[in-house]
Amino acid sequence: MDSKDYDGNALSWAIRLGNNTEAIALLLENGVSTKPDFPGLDALDYGLAELDSYNSQMKRDDGSPYFSTPRDIALLINAGASIERSHIEKIQQLKTLNPDAYRALIEAVPALAAY
Repeated sequence: MDSKDYDGNALSWAIRLGNNTEAIALLLENGVSTKPDFPGLDALDYGLAELDSYNSQMKRDDGSPYFSTPRDIALLINAGASIERSHIEKIQQLKTLNPDAYRALIEAVPALAAY
């Protein structure tokens, strides 16, 4: 479950695939690290990058938001993912370039508004 390769671990892959909140929660509950063993991007980097394509207008048939990424990022933060410079830079970019995504992120993780 916590197998790793040069491109992260199962958690990094789950968040990149998108809309995998249940899988991400399961991986975290089973001790998969929020940090890969290798230098480079981590699950939080990938989650924040997914927000580039965030669109608050996209809804599922039941009316729920199409993108689960803000919730997925909240899971990572609550599991102890550290906020690093690359994360802060991405949050600041979102604030300017995709205000909808930024608002959804801050709604899911209010503490990130400090960045």
